[in-house]
Amino acid sequence: MLISVIIPVYQAKNSLKECVQSITEEYSDEIEIILVDDGSTDGSAEICDALAKRRNQICVYHQENQGVSAARNRGIKLAKGKYVMFLDADDRFVMESWKTIMNYARQNIDFVAFSYYSWFPNGKLVEEPFPDAPSIRDYDTFMKILLGTPLLHTCWAKLFRKSLIEEKQIFFPVGVPIGEDYVFVMEYCKYIKTQALINCYAIQYYQNPIGAMGSFQLQKQVKCLEYIWNYCRLYTLDEKRKKYYEVMCQYQLFKMFSIIRMLVQNTKGWKKYYGIKEIIQAPIVRKIIQSVPAKQIHGYRKIEYLCIRCKLAFFTYCYFNLKAKLMRIHQ
Repeated sequence: MLISVIIPVYQAKNSLKECVQSITEEYSDEIEIILVDDGSTDGSAEICDALAKRRNQICVYHQENQGVSAARNRGIKLAKGKYVMFLDADDRFVMESWKTIMNYARQNIDFVAFSYYSWFPNGKLVEEPFPDAPSIRDYDTFMKILLGTPLLHTCWAKLFRKSLIEEKQIFFPVGVPIGEDYVFVMEYCKYIKTQALINCYAIQYYQNPIGAMGSFQLQKQVKCLEYIWNYCRLYTLDEKRKKYYEVMCQYQLFKMFSIIRMLVQNTKGWKKYYGIKEIIQAPIVRKIIQSVPAKQIHGYRKIEYLCIRCKLAFFTYCYFNLKAKLMRIHQ
């Protein structure tokens, strides 16, 4: 078996069939599909069983609801493939990408990441490519992308060697509501010796407005920011990775800006102001803002940086509120 595709399933009756159908049957002897039903109550469990009866390459496992990390970890244990891939039940593979995926799976590379489309409810597809031309990259370039951009933070659209996962005992952290796949990818990339970043659009990632990332909760976002910050700070203390500390700090700063933008987009009235006041005074935000010198920030980011560093809550509120309105007009 060459590839095991692991799909955690929870309340996914409206998208599950199309998700599974996006996995080609052309390589049915080399691809297995593992559906881990995580205690669904909407009929998804029955759909999983029905799909398994139609296609021999599908394996179904039912468990009580434990969360997406536990479901993916179960899938890893069940996988028989040389490589594992992950897919969420509301996303889809791009059918035309399978030939490229299979070609790279036969090359014995430790880590292969494919580009993807952001797929919006109105049907629009937005390309999310890696910078520069498709290539196998050197470790230095790879680490700057891993720690300094969001392009590698998700677990889908990637090939992971199962033997390396087992050898190093790498699993998804249970109980982490946001960013669990980022930690998994980061842990895995500690041990890789070869990597490829390919501008082949392998996945349509559904931008679900009511999904885990769409239902904004400020406390959860701040807690996640602190968790990821502490994890990445320790990650870059390692001798091999300490030169990427500044890159990591700057990205976490931009992630903080993103949380404020989401706050403004997902709250109303003066709740925006009080939310901004709360977040810019949060201890983790003060740590991040103080770790990045002002000289490293340029353009409009400098305005955002200074607003937060100086704790200008009302000015920050006005700036991000105006920015959100201009963005809506542009869209």
